[in-house]
Amino acid sequence: RREDRVDAEVNRAARTCMKVMEEQKDSTSETEAEVRTCGICMEEMKGEEINRLISLNCDHFYCPDCWRGYIIAMLEGNYGGSQTMQKTCPHPNCTRLVTERLVHTVAPDLVWRFEEELLNSFVSGHQSTMRWCVGPECHRIAIIPPPLSSFLVRGGGCGREDDGARVVVCKEGCGAQFCFRCGEAPHSGPCRAPEFLRDQVNKVNTTTTARRTTEIQESAKNGLICTCPKCKMPIQKTGGCNHMTCKCGAHFCFLCKVDISRNWSHYCGELRQERVNDTVQEPVQLPVKFAAADLDYVCKALKKEIVDNGINSHQDRTEIEKMLLRQQERKTFAHYYTRFEAHDQGQIFAEGQCECIRNRADTFSRCSDIRSAANTDFFFVANQRLVEARRMLKYSYCHIYYLRGG
Repeated sequence: RREDRVDAEVNRAARTCMKVMEEQKDSTSETEAEVRTCGICMEEMKGEEINRLISLNCDHFYCPDCWRGYIIAMLEGNYGGSQTMQKTCPHPNCTRLVTERLVHTVAPDLVWRFEEELLNSFVSGHQSTMRWCVGPECHRIAIIPPPLSSFLVRGGGCGREDDGARVVVCKEGCGAQFCFRCGEAPHSGPCRAPEFLRDQVNKVNTTTTARRTTEIQESAKNGLICTCPKCKMPIQKTGGCNHMTCKCGAHFCFLCKVDISRNWSHYCGELRQERVNDTVQEPVQLPVKFAAADLDYVCKALKKEIVDNGINSHQDRTEIEKMLLRQQERKTFAHYYTRFEAHDQGQIFAEGQCECIRNRADTFSRCSDIRSAANTDFFFVANQRLVEARRMLKYSYCHIYYLRGG
């Protein structure tokens, strides 16, 4: 009958609705039971709060406040485009780049600064083909075609008609004219860009205070200044570990100059040539006061005298072997001494942080209304553990040196 068919349809629809409602209830209970944690502040979020966590499609979630703080630190560390703006997800070894869409979401007031730093970084990374106009308050970029830019890099002039180079003129902007390589007034003949840079450095050095100059000289003498293996810029180590990060984006070991951009668990323990990707790195430079004599030159001179004069006595050979052994002993001592000195500097730096950490712990207690000192003592205890670890590592090199018969 017609009434029976209608009742059957109504019952079937009711069962379908009940099934959908049960599924929704199950999914809601699962969502409420799910807990996710921000990878920076470690705040746990449940239910609808989980939707506040943001990732770069890499399954590493952080809250908007932590993302904003990370972006601010990123921009402050890259002020002026001095460092490559290829900042990635805060999670270690994650290669997902921070996007403009993310900045729009968590820090819309910093989008203009992010775009500006991104452009500065791009121009700084392509100095062979583009340069900012030198005119005052001019924000235009001079772009040189690749064939001409390669000529300029080889050291061509910028004022002659027959050498393929031209004076850069900001026609649609301020009208400034300048040499593309050095940024100075147009000139003829070869570009003096390297000499110009040296002159600029000398001007800066002459205006540096005597106290700062003395500090730099002492740091260089004690082996606390090294050059970046990528851009050759000097880097001063003031504390911390031996993992150095240059403004050009290079990651290397302070002691042996090994590139550790891909191998963050680098342990500087090889005495002789250390290899990374089959590339021989530069030897460790010993401080001047412990520098070994140039015994290689003396040995070569003695060998030449032996060959020229026909001397081949056992005494001469023994003397040369002693010199070579003494040279090797000096190199061995240099290896362990530089590492002892590095951890000693790290220990001094950590000890100097004790009072600062105690003051910051007190400030943290006042701001967070924590009245129990036991809740803030872990800051000071952690720093003390760091001091002890530095001391242990420092003397471990002395122990190993004498175990090897040094």
